[in-house]
Amino acid sequence: MPTDYSQLLNVSAIIGPGLRDGVDMVWGTDPDYGHFGLDLTGQNGGIIRIESLQIEDVSALFMLHSTNILDIRDYGAIGDGETPNYDAFTAADDAAAGRRLLVPEGQFYIEKGLTLRSKLLFRGTVKLPVSAPFVLQNNFDFTTYIDAFGEEELAFKKAFQALLNSGDHDALDLGGRTIGVNAPIDLQEAVSTRQGYAVRRVIRNGELYARRNTAWENDIVISRGTYSPSDPKKLRNLNNSANIQAGSLVEGNGIGHEIYVTSVDINTSEATLSEVLYDAEGTQDLPSHALNTCWISAALINCRNLCCKTSTSNATVSPTVSCWRGQVIRFISLIA
Repeated sequence: MPTDYSQLLNVSAIIGPGLRDGVDMVWGTDPDYGHFGLDLTGQNGGIIRIESLQIEDVSALFMLHSTNILDIRDYGAIGDGETPNYDAFTAADDAAAGRRLLVPEGQFYIEKGLTLRSKLLFRGTVKLPVSAPFVLQNNFDFTTYIDAFGEEELAFKKAFQALLNSGDHDALDLGGRTIGVNAPIDLQEAVSTRQGYAVRRVIRNGELYARRNTAWENDIVISRGTYSPSDPKKLRNLNNSANIQAGSLVEGNGIGHEIYVTSVDINTSEATLSEVLYDAEGTQDLPSHALNTCWISAALINCRNLCCKTSTSNATVSPTVSCWRGQVIRFISLIA
């Protein structure tokens, strides 16, 4: 502030709809016009001469080289990784009218599932809850999802989730990439609201690489249960049912081929099997193996075929073996 007589001082400020670099006051997208002036505060007795008060449009300073791109910050988005931005993304998508949306530097938190019609240009990243799909209707390619989430494994999970939650696409092309996977991926977690599909979903043109860590080790549960041929796909009176996972491989007398647990009812201590047993009537100890030999669980697919690995009691996926290469994997339905 000036302290001497005749001292000159220039005061300037930039007002804009969104929090962008250089903007001093954010007033949102709702105002149509504003009244501007100077609010002078301090001791009485001073004399101040206002030489000029100038208002000018500096929008060109904030516009990208292409006028066909909208910055989501102009619609209220804040990239601090915490502020909810669902409404800002939705407003920008509604205003785009065929133009692309720019996601600038920063991490933009979107608090619930979002479907966007516009194409996007990512310089920053987005963050969503695990259960929230991020569906890019006109930008559904794996490269864009990598740009959106910043790393390949998370990008694959969210792109796969979008594939299962959208009716606009029936295939996800990985573009020939090899994706490192640190743990099995649960199909049911990606789409917990559905039990089946009328149209198959396909993942193609890539490979998954199982990284060496303990997440791929099998969980083995020993449970005593009773089997009756009168209900040939049921195991009853299981004494450890809470620890049995759907999708587990079952072993025991009368099991001459691969049989899996399709569902578990903890309240009744019962498990439903994928196939019937033979010569297994009575009560016995039944080891169940929650096999982590496959990159995805809870799907009606033979994981052994996907991962080129024999499903034995000690089977794991070797980090030197890719789960699949250049195959088309068809997901026909889900198991709850």
